[in-house]
Amino acid sequence: MTDGRSARRGWGLALGAAACLLAALSVAPGGADGRPGAAGAGAGFTVAAPGEDPSLSAFRADVDRIVDGGGTWIRFGVRAEVVVAEWGGEDGVRFDPSGLDTVVRAARHARDAGLEVYLISTDGDPRPVSDAEYTRSMAAYWEGLAQTFAGEVTVWQIFNEPDGLHYRTRAEIPESRRPAYYADLGNRLEAAARIIGEHDPAGQVTTNVSGYPIDGSTGAYWQEFFDATAHGLDTLAVSAYPQLDPQALDRLPGLVEQMRSRYDKPVIIAEVGLQTCPECFTPDQQGAGVSAAVRALHAAGPQAILVYQLRDDRGSSEQDFGILYSDGRPKSGAGEVFDAVSE
Repeated sequence: MTDGRSARRGWGLALGAAACLLAALSVAPGGADGRPGAAGAGAGFTVAAPGEDPSLSAFRADVDRIVDGGGTWIRFGVRAEVVVAEWGGEDGVRFDPSGLDTVVRAARHARDAGLEVYLISTDGDPRPVSDAEYTRSMAAYWEGLAQTFAGEVTVWQIFNEPDGLHYRTRAEIPESRRPAYYADLGNRLEAAARIIGEHDPAGQVTTNVSGYPIDGSTGAYWQEFFDATAHGLDTLAVSAYPQLDPQALDRLPGLVEQMRSRYDKPVIIAEVGLQTCPECFTPDQQGAGVSAAVRALHAAGPQAILVYQLRDDRGSSEQDFGILYSDGRPKSGAGEVFDAVSE
């Protein structure tokens, strides 16, 4: 059995909740309890991984939109299918120089534009090999990435929401097996951080834990995950999807503070967003809901807030989360989100 949290965005929430949120969207600066918040966090957006287009035309347009909209962070992935020519062999992995060059140019362009780069390294060796061989190939992979991107990346995210799905097989993790799995994952993350740190000592290493639903059990769930993994991380990343639930919105600042205080490490909101579609939420609801969540999180003072995502990704299984359509046109709530991000 799984607790279902890997269905991280849960866009099936009844639209009737919208009316409940609209009365709670005017979150006062400093959080729900009225206390002055920490200094406002930097914020930005997740964008599609570069690599298919060496000219980086779409990526450059995304960078421009983030900068023009007042964002200070950009989050994107490096995909193994773009940068790896072959897994295995004498060196553990053979990189594709052309694909690697495209992605590192993207990171450099974003930094030159004044953005902090949050790089997601989700992929791993897909071969059905032994644990020892997987360890060898992944060490070579992380080392090659760190050598190539050294100085260009502020935060390295290893894997993506590996709490609900196995970081290697993507199989669901039964609750009874979570302690052993988390212990193994923690060791794997610690190894990745050590390898990356040898070549990019200024880069901070993290992974993210899923965050839907945001309810009374979220703090304990995140704590179970980070109790086993935080020792190898420089900063802690969480996904947070309150959708249009005012109670979930009120919980967010306290959850951020709980993680920061328990582990004495900064916290990043790796994902916060709301899907638009006929069966889920309207663009107006997206603008109101996401902007309210970003403002509540600003008051909590995380290291960064990353909205998922800038534009719809028609090639993704999780499309329509963008505040822009795939062609770059803004949805009706986009202005509200940009305003919240820039605060």
